[in-house]
Amino acid sequence: MAQVTLTEALLEQLGKTKHSNTHAWIDEEHRLVTGQYPKATAWFDFGAEKLVQFDLGEGSQPQPKKFVSLLHQTSRKTEEIDIETPSAIYRVGSYTQLMVVGFDLIEELVPGAHQKLANDPKMKGRAKRPIAASHRGLYDDPHKDEKFSAKLKSGYYVATNNRSEESWGYVKKAAISVGLKWGRDFSIRKATKKTDA
Repeated sequence: MAQVTLTEALLEQLGKTKHSNTHAWIDEEHRLVTGQYPKATAWFDFGAEKLVQFDLGEGSQPQPKKFVSLLHQTSRKTEEIDIETPSAIYRVGSYTQLMVVGFDLIEELVPGAHQKLANDPKMKGRAKRPIAASHRGLYDDPHKDEKFSAKLKSGYYVATNNRSEESWGYVKKAAISVGLKWGRDFSIRKATKKTDA
């Protein structure tokens, strides 16, 4: 998923840098950062359209986010996707795994999110809900209940019979619905660097 801003907003923010010889580059976590290469001092928040200073202690460098590959847990790898939170980047290998890991991470970031989402009428589609308290609450068709559901750490269930764009949309909508700022607190994107795992 692309992160987009108007060039006018980007140029305005880059013009506010303190030094005339400031560099800009894309770091290992796919963020647009600025500073004296290779020492980054700020990153561009596409959601807020502003430069955010790294919280640096005296003489310290910004700490890279932890990278966690969950590809070994994927039963059938179809697409490598990165889920980014404030502290880590999680790599999953399918849209089913995106639903499970994505919803589990949302609950970790916002305790009680699963209950809120399961009871939110805006989350229901035409024939299914992405999350429910039991697998029987996911689908209007009772034959899909157990076969196309996965249990989350919280005990709630997610629907796994989704097209790729549905899974993507459900995770994004869930994150935003519980108050996470898209692109800052939570985001998903197709992995640019593939792994062999």
